[in-house]
Amino acid sequence: MDARRPTSRSHQGNSSPRGSRPVGLRRRGWSGLGRDGLGWRRLGLQTLALAAAVQTLLAAPARAQQELPMECRLGDGTWRACTMTIARAGEHWWLQVGSRRLEFRSDGRGAITLSSGAGPGRAVVPAWQPDRALCWDGVCARGEFPLD
Repeated sequence: MDARRPTSRSHQGNSSPRGSRPVGLRRRGWSGLGRDGLGWRRLGLQTLALAAAVQTLLAAPARAQQELPMECRLGDGTWRACTMTIARAGEHWWLQVGSRRLEFRSDGRGAITLSSGAGPGRAVVPAWQPDRALCWDGVCARGEFPLD
């Protein structure tokens, strides 16, 4: 214990009687609570509102996957019908081209990985083509892209 500080029951340990407020806040320069205790009630209401907001966000259902009809081309092949499925916009999506599934993942910083089920994925670079197709190193898709 510090010799300059008086020894009293309220300064021993971190425990305080149930229902009482901490003693040291005013000494530490936080005077926003007021003598009438309304500040404590306000703080409690703000905490309750924050907790309710967090609970609402956590309880919100996840967005359903979005499936979009597209046209796809692999390498120098011909354009054919395919489906783009967006699991998480901007993070995880795939193209279903016939029986082949080409899965894309983005790290959110510009790096995109393409995997086709066999072996590890490879880094790809997206590029818009003059025919309004979006290509990732030879895998191209065109159609109505959701850009949000």
